[in-house]
Amino acid sequence: MIENVIPGALQTFAPGTASPIDGAPTLPSLATFDPKVYPPLDTIPPTDTDQVKEWVDAIDWSTIPQIPPTNSKACDDPKNQQALAEAGPNGRCWWSCGQCLRDVDITTCANQMDYGHGYDDGPVFYTNKILSYLNHKGYKATFYVVGSRVISYPQIVQYQYMTGHELSVHTWSHAAIYGKPELNLGLTSLTNEQIVAELGWTRKAIKDITGVSPTTFRPPYGDIDDRVRAIGLAMGMMPIVWTSQPNPNGGEAIQWDSGDWKVHGNQTDAPSNQANFNKILDMSSNLDHGVVVLQHDQYVEEVDLSIGFTLPYLEAHSPKFNIKPVMQCQNRPLADAFEETNTNKDNPALTSDEPVQNRRTNLGYPASHPAASVSVTLSLSTASNTGTATHTRSATQTPPNGGNSGAASRTVGSASLAAVVGWATLMLL
Repeated sequence: MIENVIPGALQTFAPGTASPIDGAPTLPSLATFDPKVYPPLDTIPPTDTDQVKEWVDAIDWSTIPQIPPTNSKACDDPKNQQALAEAGPNGRCWWSCGQCLRDVDITTCANQMDYGHGYDDGPVFYTNKILSYLNHKGYKATFYVVGSRVISYPQIVQYQYMTGHELSVHTWSHAAIYGKPELNLGLTSLTNEQIVAELGWTRKAIKDITGVSPTTFRPPYGDIDDRVRAIGLAMGMMPIVWTSQPNPNGGEAIQWDSGDWKVHGNQTDAPSNQANFNKILDMSSNLDHGVVVLQHDQYVEEVDLSIGFTLPYLEAHSPKFNIKPVMQCQNRPLADAFEETNTNKDNPALTSDEPVQNRRTNLGYPASHPAASVSVTLSLSTASNTGTATHTRSATQTPPNGGNSGAASRTVGSASLAAVVGWATLMLL
């Protein structure tokens, strides 16, 4: 059975092969790809190189908020008191401590029951297994790739791209960040120049191997604030996190997190973990939008959970999930996942010189209302060791054409949230 096979190699593609995306460059040759021009693996890249200086000089720093780095991504870090006090929407909008969002953040899919399918932290050997399974089933995904692993497994990256999957930047040194628990770092803990290096080197590696540059990035752990957002946008990339909703029982938000990393870390067993994730997936039908999820492909336990539990559950679910890569669940084509083929170059999230908290995106409109005016209000209370903070996301998206004649108004808030609260109360007690 395919579920029990780890392919040693996937199909390879000759240099010059035509891209699956119209207008994209032909496939580069791996024979001329030189990993030695890149920083050391699994370390935060140095910032004094000519390449990083070039990326830094290309940014209009007047659009980047002057927010000090966090000491760590931990909300209970005593050295993060100022950052925690500023975590809400009137401050730095720090996702890690309160799930504060901006309109430019991709965290949901446009249509109900769309499943924003993706995997973090590869490519590695076990990525072959999930790719073989997805090919067998005809599914596509967004792969949030780590730069150090991109240059270590370039053939896998070419296969992902050439078979129609989306690629998104997931920093250069994720392993260095989570491999040192005493540091507990995320992107918000790095300097401006380090953030540029983390994103830039990974994006360059993807382009050198595939010929195209991603238009999105996913911050490790979802650790993002307005400074990180603004730098990513200035480099041509929109942030992707994952769906979360307030917990009706208080405490931490309910997140569409598969928890596969907990199984690998022996924090729980696979059946118990999947039973909990299934309850969260069941809440999706009470939302009036689709969901973006967190899954991983770095370890065999994570891949086996996806193949053996999650994907079969999605297939059998009623109502049916529509499994899609994240850009395509925004009702945009695969081409928009890459700068060279992007058909959405007037997206104000990337073109505006407004402060990041005031920017709007033209992504995420329901297919039935492509010119809809969307009002989003989400209030979320989270408890911390310093008390209870309330963080609100409130944004109005204006249609790209500026019109609203006959358009529907779509509110994500009280109506759908009430359904989630009612259902979650039953499921999580």
